Amino acid sequence: MKNYIIVDFSAGNLKTHHLNYVLTYAHFIKNEDNSVTIVLPEHVKLEEEVEIVYDVRKILLSQKYRLDVCRLSLLGAYFFIRRNFKNFVLVRYLELIIDKYQLQVSSKRLIEIIRQKPNCVILFPSTDYLALKLVKSLNTDKVNYHSILLRFNSFEKLDPFNEKSDGLTLLEDLFKNNNRVKIGCETKSLQKFLESKSKIFRNLNWTPLPHVDRASIVKESGKNVFGFLGGAKQRKGFSEIPSWVTKISENLPGSKFLVQMAPYPWSGYEETLEYLKTNKNVVLVPEVTSNKEFFELISSCTFIVLPYDSNSYNLTHSSIFFYACDLLVPSITYMNMGFTYDILEFSCGIALDMSIRNLDLKNVLNFDRESLQIGIYNYNRARNDLNRSFLLIDNS
Repeated sequence: MKNYIIVDFSAGNLKTHHLNYVLTYAHFIKNEDNSVTIVLPEHVKLEEEVEIVYDVRKILLSQKYRLDVCRLSLLGAYFFIRRNFKNFVLVRYLELIIDKYQLQVSSKRLIEIIRQKPNCVILFPSTDYLALKLVKSLNTDKVNYHSILLRFNSFEKLDPFNEKSDGLTLLEDLFKNNNRVKIGCETKSLQKFLESKSKIFRNLNWTPLPHVDRASIVKESGKNVFGFLGGAKQRKGFSEIPSWVTKISENLPGSKFLVQMAPYPWSGYEETLEYLKTNKNVVLVPEVTSNKEFFELISSCTFIVLPYDSNSYNLTHSSIFFYACDLLVPSITYMNMGFTYDILEFSCGIALDMSIRNLDLKNVLNFDRESLQIGIYNYNRARNDLNRSFLLIDNS
């Protein structure tokens, strides 16, 4: 049995999937008979059973992700200056001081936890620049850990916060100078992209989110129910949903559509939303739901539809795709997504090579759902094998 510490600064935002990623890894690692400690932001809110099942330490500080309580006079001064003065240099200077202080506090607290778990494996499920800075502070012989596993799901997360330094350069330096650091990429395309950036990045690990059993909350899928789930964003193709609804309804009359609304609206969002409200077969889902409600919605679908913008998602995966696969629900998306490789390699969904506006859906919707579910079974098994290797889990 190994001791694992899962760390994530960004898990304090309930409108993203970072906390679900942390919990998915915690479930997976625990199910492999290992000990799990979860390290989260100070003010994150958790369901009660999570803190019963796991050793949860809320010790991380970050003004980037969570800053609800101003405990320091320095923070109060920062907010006062930012509200009342236009002195950008002074505001920036205070931001850098606060960032440095909060990182030092977070690092000190994490090191104390590591000392309680000697020779542990430290996992960052959604690594960003802040996580890299934290890892740099652990890069000393005085901190006794077995390995640090850095898992990336977005190249943009290497952008620094309030600093001029380059996140990619910092990652390269960490990887070059510490043989205990291991890198995983959520998509094959991101893996190839990073490997092309430096000769140091060779043979990185492909690590899609592991499969965990969500059967306890599965509802029987309805007939011809198409889900557009996950908080709506412009780059997720929300404006295309009316065209999908029209095309599908023409080929499968009586189909139902579950459409989740946006936590952060944009220009043009309200117009699309008002149009969807006029269709009696469209059910609008609140922008934020409980995990139980969210997974029940996914499991009630025949298909999950992901009409994302390929320019935004060419290196990036979809958390909804992972959750749908957990629940054996196939997905429909376009080619050239970060997760298209997964679909084509395992035949676990449908990838279209043209816009919905120019597509005849008759052949697409004449699907063999059973064969797609077989593909999903194989995909789920493969992503767990990949994660056992990345996480250094002994299969013997």
